[in-house]
Amino acid sequence: MILIKIHKNPNGEIVAMCDSDLVGRRFESKDLRIDISERFYKGIEIEDKAELLKLIKESRNLNIVGKESVDFAMKNNVIDRTNIIKIKKIPYAIKIML
Repeated sequence: MILIKIHKNPNGEIVAMCDSDLVGRRFESKDLRIDISERFYKGIEIEDKAELLKLIKESRNLNIVGKESVDFAMKNNVIDRTNIIKIKKIPYAIKIML
């Protein structure tokens, strides 16, 4: 299941997209660490994939973590391989459009 949470701020918004089974976990490698906190990532499940795709395609700032979420974004040309890193085998991608 993919979760979406939208964070609004004066400069726009950030869409956090995450595999639900990763929420509340932390992953570390030599130089990298990611905390998949409930506060930032625990949002709502959007079951309609067309609605989910529209939401992330329209977003200028994306923070995506987890295999299902990253695969969905990549399959739908929202991100490409150059946006993805792995932390303890967990794919993570950020897309920022200025």
